[in-house]
Amino acid sequence: FEDTAQACGALYKKRKAGTIGDYGAFSFYPTKNIGACGDGGAIFTKSKEKYGKIKMLGNYGQSSKYYADIAGGINSRLDEIQSTILRVKLKYLDRWNSTKTKLATIYKEKIDHNNLPLQYQKGYDGV
Repeated sequence: FEDTAQACGALYKKRKAGTIGDYGAFSFYPTKNIGACGDGGAIFTKSKEKYGKIKMLGNYGQSSKYYADIAGGINSRLDEIQSTILRVKLKYLDRWNSTKTKLATIYKEKIDHNNLPLQYQKGYDGV
């Protein structure tokens, strides 16, 4: 399970965060890189079988309107307002991430100048 709550748009070895593991989990909480007005999130997978189970769990455990396949399902679908907000914000994600990367470079230069030890992970194009 790949936690990409703060890494939406980031790259690791030229691969998008959220596409490396079996699952990629994104948070759309308002304080995250791309946030809605309330709670929200998404799970990504390449497996059709896993996708079907995830979709059922987020839809009261139902595969169709009146039939529950999985006990313990909940309502975890984004409403239309949150989805619309995220669609608009998605257009700006690369620009916002670029700005954050530039600011991080400035911070790094200023901190390095003061001989403070920092650790960086190689291969990451983080945000």
